[in-house]
Amino acid sequence: MAAFVFGKTTMLQVIIRRKDIEAIYRHAQESYPNECCGILTGVAHRPRRVMGVHRGENIALDKSIRYQLNPLDQLKVLKLCDQQNLEIIGYYHSHTDGPSLPSQTDAENAWPNYSYLIVSVVRGAIAKVASWVFNSSLLKFEEERIIIEEIEDR
Repeated sequence: MAAFVFGKTTMLQVIIRRKDIEAIYRHAQESYPNECCGILTGVAHRPRRVMGVHRGENIALDKSIRYQLNPLDQLKVLKLCDQQNLEIIGYYHSHTDGPSLPSQTDAENAWPNYSYLIVSVVRGAIAKVASWVFNSSLLKFEEERIIIEEIEDR
C-alpha cells in the first residue's frame, strides 16, 4: 500500500482512498464555478478513516460563494450509516477561485471534531486540498493531515 501525505505534520489526520479523493475532485470540477458539497462517512476514531464519499446538493442562494447542504441528503446518509455501521465523520466542499482555507462562514457553521475537507478550484482546475478540524476550545480550525491511500476495495 502506498500513501501520499498532504498538510503539515500534526497529530490530527484523516485517511482517504485515492478513488474517494478523486470523486471529490470530479464533483468540485463539475460544479465549478459554483461550490460543491458532500458528506464523508467512515470510522471516527483516530486516525479517522473515510470509507465513503456522498455528493450533496448545494441549496445556498449564491452557490458561487457559499454552500448549504440539502438536509435531505444528510438524512439519507444518516440512514445509510445506520445500515453500514459507519458514522458521518466530516464534510467536504469547494472554494471557487480561492484558497483551501476555511472562511469566516465555514467557522461560524462548523461543528467540533468533524473533518472539513476543502478543495480549491481555480479556473476549473484543482489547485489544492486541505482538511480542517474545528477546535471549540480555541474557537479556530486546526489543519488535519491528509493521507491518500493507493488501495482498492477489498
